[in-house]
Amino acid sequence: MVGRRTIWANDDVIELSKQFVAATDEVWRLQNGDDPECKYFREFAEQGHYRGKGSTRQGTYICTPSGILLGSLNSHNADAVLKMMQAALKKYESLEPKQRLLAAGAKILPDHRWEASYQPDGLDLTMIARDMPESCDPEDSAGAAWNQDRIWFSKAETQELLKGNIGNPQPGDQFDLSPVFVSRLARFSVIDTVRGQTSCFQQDEVAGSQVKATVTAVEDDQVHLQLQGRTVAESSTSRGRSLPHGMLTKLLGTAIYDRQLGRFSSFEMVAIGERQGRTVYNGRHRQADKSNVGFVVRLTPQNAPLIAPTFLFAYDADWVQRPE
Repeated sequence: MVGRRTIWANDDVIELSKQFVAATDEVWRLQNGDDPECKYFREFAEQGHYRGKGSTRQGTYICTPSGILLGSLNSHNADAVLKMMQAALKKYESLEPKQRLLAAGAKILPDHRWEASYQPDGLDLTMIARDMPESCDPEDSAGAAWNQDRIWFSKAETQELLKGNIGNPQPGDQFDLSPVFVSRLARFSVIDTVRGQTSCFQQDEVAGSQVKATVTAVEDDQVHLQLQGRTVAESSTSRGRSLPHGMLTKLLGTAIYDRQLGRFSSFEMVAIGERQGRTVYNGRHRQADKSNVGFVVRLTPQNAPLIAPTFLFAYDADWVQRPE
């Protein structure tokens, strides 16, 4: 997250990146997994800046498709990363074409990727979270912290979201959105990931959450909805990576559901909340016990990269493909 602000927002890095094929991934699986993709990563990562030392392989790596390491660095300094990229590009240009390419028949594809669970006929939402500095000063360092995630629903879950309340919709009709939607939102999405990784909430820890829909207009098959509600999440757990923490939000939004297509053509919701406590890796150990956080949830653009939700593994859904 820091790297997004200090490195990948740098104009010179952005321009030079056009000479590379960029990819990003969660390093824990790559450094611990046993499938071909993980082994391929470790073959060049072990030659990089850590060189077999330490427990993590975080950082920026540049390699050829054949697996030759051209450069690596774990830094939040844009100038240092830019220098490493320039040196790596020179090394690449000095290689023979056959040295650059992956050998025929080489096996580097993963046995399992969570992205394979994507539901093209379902609902794909993008959540952006950021700190809300009390000063309302855009120069406040707290205002620069943000993170993003995805929320997935299958087609059946999307249709169930409205719980059959739009068979003959009339303006003014009101109903609660489905428990699956509310639970997934409160447990896995509007949570304190602004500055780092955090723990999700258990089902019994979000019992007070509710989102209500009001039909505001009906235009042919387009049902216009206003969304309003809250999420209530609180955990007293103090073990492993989880410490006592919580999130309370009030939310407001609009959506348009297309009855003929059986899907949303528009969805946008904002939530303003107060976080409390912390977890081991969410970056709050030097901050106040309470502060304000804001969220935006909207439809994911069709051309957006396919990225699985952070807590997809914890979804209670039969369409999620899990590793064998």
